[in-house]
Amino acid sequence: GYGATFEEFKRVSDWVMVHGVNFVNQHLSFGTISGARKYDHPQTFSDHNAWWPSYRIVADHVARLSVLLSQGEQRNRVLVLHSTTTGWIECNPARQRLFGGPDPLEKLRESEAGLVQWLVDHQVDFDMGDELLMADLGKVEGAGLRIGQRSYSVIVVPQGMENWTGATRKLIEGFMGGGGIVIALRPPPTLVDGRPSPCEIRESWKSVSSLEALQTALDRIAPPLITTPGGEHLPALVGHQMRRYPNGDTLHLLVNSGTEAVRGEVRVRGASVTWLDTSTGEAKPAPCRRDGESVVLAMELAVAGHAAWLVSAIEIPAPASIEERFATIEVSDFQRIERTEPNVLGLDYCDLTVAGETCRGLYVTRANRRCWQAHGFDRDVWDRAVQFRHNYVDFEFDPESGFTVDFHFESAIERCDGLLLAVEHPELYQVTMNGHAVSFEDGARWLDETIRTAGVGHLLRTGVNTVTLNASPFHILCEIDRIYLVGDFSLEPAAAGFRIVKRAPLKLGDWTRQGLIQYPGSVRYTARFTLDRAAASFAVEVPQWAGSVIEVEIDGSPAGSVAFPPYQLRAGRALSAGSHEISICVIGTPVNLFGPHFWKVMEWPGPSAWDRDVPPQPAPGADYDIAPYGLLGPVRLMLNCADWSS
Repeated sequence: GYGATFEEFKRVSDWVMVHGVNFVNQHLSFGTISGARKYDHPQTFSDHNAWWPSYRIVADHVARLSVLLSQGEQRNRVLVLHSTTTGWIECNPARQRLFGGPDPLEKLRESEAGLVQWLVDHQVDFDMGDELLMADLGKVEGAGLRIGQRSYSVIVVPQGMENWTGATRKLIEGFMGGGGIVIALRPPPTLVDGRPSPCEIRESWKSVSSLEALQTALDRIAPPLITTPGGEHLPALVGHQMRRYPNGDTLHLLVNSGTEAVRGEVRVRGASVTWLDTSTGEAKPAPCRRDGESVVLAMELAVAGHAAWLVSAIEIPAPASIEERFATIEVSDFQRIERTEPNVLGLDYCDLTVAGETCRGLYVTRANRRCWQAHGFDRDVWDRAVQFRHNYVDFEFDPESGFTVDFHFESAIERCDGLLLAVEHPELYQVTMNGHAVSFEDGARWLDETIRTAGVGHLLRTGVNTVTLNASPFHILCEIDRIYLVGDFSLEPAAAGFRIVKRAPLKLGDWTRQGLIQYPGSVRYTARFTLDRAAASFAVEVPQWAGSVIEVEIDGSPAGSVAFPPYQLRAGRALSAGSHEISICVIGTPVNLFGPHFWKVMEWPGPSAWDRDVPPQPAPGADYDIAPYGLLGPVRLMLNCADWSS
């Protein structure tokens, strides 16, 4: 959704990449967010987000990881049969409708997902075996089963696999006949191509009764490729992939998708380790100690963290360590705290007059649907519609068609210099505010190419204000959606939505509780500090904040970004003695502006999410689901003072 942060982007991309994906195509980049488009499964990776200029730190990390995972080979030893054909048999919607009861297909899905999650939680190197590919590309080679360019020494049969194809059974019987090992969570499937056909059980078919017993057997036959120094598995939710490169080096990628940091030591086969920094592209020798044919090194994975290690069979001397000793300055007194953009109020309830009928207090998506229905459609044609040639854009409507929509909002101030009204496709409407015509001629773009602005500060009055949009005739691009007030003001919750009030000064803490309730931009926190001697380098740590990403400046120059745990920026440059200025710019997201604001149990922010749990009349501002943003506590500045005498 619109509230997704860089940390969440990284967590998701790292998890899929450690398990085999090596190209990430973000979903999606809207050309425009006007009308129904803004509800079509956000996120949008585009300049509709204040964080877009900073997105490169995510993109570069993913790109570098893609390079690493696109080279060499991943040679997994374990093949887990996929129960696709069993699913075909179990999928019987008519039976479910007639007889009800537990859904066998859902039971199969849960069983398969549980097995896969168990294996990845225990860092088992495995591939999924598709029966149709096995029929085309599979062949037995002694005690191994080859599928295309990969050969497997162990096959796992899932608990729910009740059917297999004749080709699969032939391959498995040949595999067992050659001494190959099958570990099964069940007896051999009794159905072949959907028909009863018992399978002869051989000694190499090893049945186990639990996932724990399966793991014990796998640890004996195919020991983990990475372990603790004592030979134990790494913690659950730590994903692992090992790739072999042509020169004999191996890549070990570790990913932590859990909610707690993971620390400890790990053992891998090799003689030396190079740490690959995907945020900068640097490669540095990693401290480790030899232990026979393996090395032991420290693992520290923050929440949503990862480690990429290049392990070589050749011992590379580690460089002499450079002493670092840090002195900490806590920065909590910020001389300036200021918005980087004007504040915003989005109006999402309206009165609709169409076809001679007026409906009051409609949420914009519902008003939009009702308006389209009044013009002969079942819904907004741009809501998941397909434009073929000009079948929609050339549609002509009766000259008598059209509608009027009124938006109401409260203001505690009269006049507001620089106040702007922002409307999607204002060229399609006659727009008035409090009865006065509003001209959008030469209106500047705001947020989106279709949204244009007009100055209305002189029209603002205390109490209730009304903005009216009249479309006559109706046009295929007329979509009723929220309109916006943009300017130098604060907001406070009102009986219906939010009220415009005089701008309030900002301080540390959640900015949504300081008048920036729907603000989608960023806030800059600026402070001064003084050093009585120079520091060789420094780090900035921001332990308490809420947002998508932080941009740090020192003395007006960019120092770097903070986005991922442990929320620390290490800068290699020196700081001279004297006075300095630090700027912490916390960048938000559009979620408080766009929503959805009322869906109590968010599952998936698709097009229907904005209609879930929406009150039938304009909701009090206190009922909106608003995410916190801002700098929530002090910043720590850590100075490398290794050369200080005291």
